[in-house]
Amino acid sequence: MSIPLLTLQTDKNTTSVDVDRITIRQSEGGLILKANLVSSTGSAYDLTNCKISFGENKNGGKMVADDNIQVINAKAGQISYKLHTSVYQESGSAWFEIEDDTNKLIDTTTNFFIEVLKQADLPTENENYWSKAELMLTHVQAYMNKTKADLDKYEADNKGTIDRLVSDTNNTLQAYKDKLADYNAKYQNLENAWNSKLTQLDAKATQDFKSQRDNFNAQFVQFENDLKSDLNNKLGAISTQVNQLQNNTLPDLTSKANAISTKLDQIKTDFNKIDFTNFVTKNDWNALNGKVTGMYDNATIDRKLADAGKLKTVNGQAPDGYGNVNIKIPSDYVKSVNGVTPDGYGNVTVDSGGVKKVNGKSPNNGNALVSMYAANLLKGTTEQPRDIPPNTATDVIHLTTEAYTKYTVAVDIDYTAFSSGSAGCKLQVNNGGGLVDSATITAGSKGRVSVTFTTPASCYWVTVLLTSNSSYTGKYSCMKASQWQDADTPPEMTWVPAIEDYRSDISVLSSRIDYLQNKINSSLQTYSASDYASGVAYSKSHPNVLVLI
Repeated sequence: MSIPLLTLQTDKNTTSVDVDRITIRQSEGGLILKANLVSSTGSAYDLTNCKISFGENKNGGKMVADDNIQVINAKAGQISYKLHTSVYQESGSAWFEIEDDTNKLIDTTTNFFIEVLKQADLPTENENYWSKAELMLTHVQAYMNKTKADLDKYEADNKGTIDRLVSDTNNTLQAYKDKLADYNAKYQNLENAWNSKLTQLDAKATQDFKSQRDNFNAQFVQFENDLKSDLNNKLGAISTQVNQLQNNTLPDLTSKANAISTKLDQIKTDFNKIDFTNFVTKNDWNALNGKVTGMYDNATIDRKLADAGKLKTVNGQAPDGYGNVNIKIPSDYVKSVNGVTPDGYGNVTVDSGGVKKVNGKSPNNGNALVSMYAANLLKGTTEQPRDIPPNTATDVIHLTTEAYTKYTVAVDIDYTAFSSGSAGCKLQVNNGGGLVDSATITAGSKGRVSVTFTTPASCYWVTVLLTSNSSYTGKYSCMKASQWQDADTPPEMTWVPAIEDYRSDISVLSSRIDYLQNKINSSLQTYSASDYASGVAYSKSHPNVLVLI
């Protein structure tokens, strides 16, 4: 009975209802189970550098664990397994386990059921089987057999030597016992001699300690007496200085303060003696003003001021009552400006005009809103590089579209970080179910690729993807999607950076401004009230610089 090809998911949330059960007979043997392993994304599971093992929980509480699995095609996820004899004994639920090259379990497949059809004339045996344990038991048994044989041979070859060593050892032990008894007697004599010596040393040490203690006590008493005498002398000197301060210095300061008070009273008296009648008063100024008024009346002064520096004529033209002079400019100087002929005085009124449109948008009160990106740019990323999502194809953006409309999507791809042996990366658009691919940026290179497509009927959005090998990712930037102006006029794809492109530069500039501000603040000097007492001070950071206050 042949076994159908199985397709087993590693996503345990989904199962295949068509191939989740196989049937074998108890009497069969040597059947080979082939399977294709599929990842959670639906693509073939890459088994490069992986180990596969078979597991089954059989009815009756028995199990099978076998790692004798052959990988037919690692990239395609194809494996082959020859069923062990224990599998034919009882029905059960089976699966495959995937380990990496460090024997770490990284994934398992969904379960599939193996149904065993019983053979009436065959005994029913249901045993556990573990390939690794069976191999280990075989290895241990062989090692034990070899070790026993080695020990038997060693015993036969060295029996005479061992007997001689035992005899020599017994003789040596007896000699050691005799020497030990002799050593014990000598040690007892030595111990008695030491005890007598220690008694003599203890008596002498007690007498020496008493002598040193008495000498120390005498020295301490002398130190205490000297210290008290010295303190009394110093306290007497301080007391004498205090008496001198009270009897001599303080009265002298009091007399100086009284002298200063007397001097201030004298200054007050001298100030009261000043005769302010000798100085010019307000009436004196009024009298002097009357004399000046008598020299010229107001009309005379106004006339003289009006005639002084008065403009008479300019090019033969007399000024009007306000001093203005109209000067004609010969007509051969300026003919016209923007088609406007000057008037008789050379003045030309020119219409400044105005901005009509900016990128197709009319201004409002002189203001025109300009898009941060290029014209027709429907969606875009910044110039800052971003990681290309790993593992086959991953959505980057969703683009809202219209039916029967032409679009272009472009992107910069950097794949220079990987060797030439790895797969490349390309741009892919899911256009209403149809995939449109760009050129491929190979490993070790970078460049800009684009895809141009026309949406079909009832296509209101498309998906933009970046596809790369599952083991490698690169960088992408400046992705933009634009709509054609019409079927023959491509969009303007010039990239205009967004504010995010300058955010890092702004942050650096801000930190440098803060640094300069701190340097300025730290260089400012402050002075206390005593610094200003004499009206001058010296710079604290530059002591040789005199600062006038």
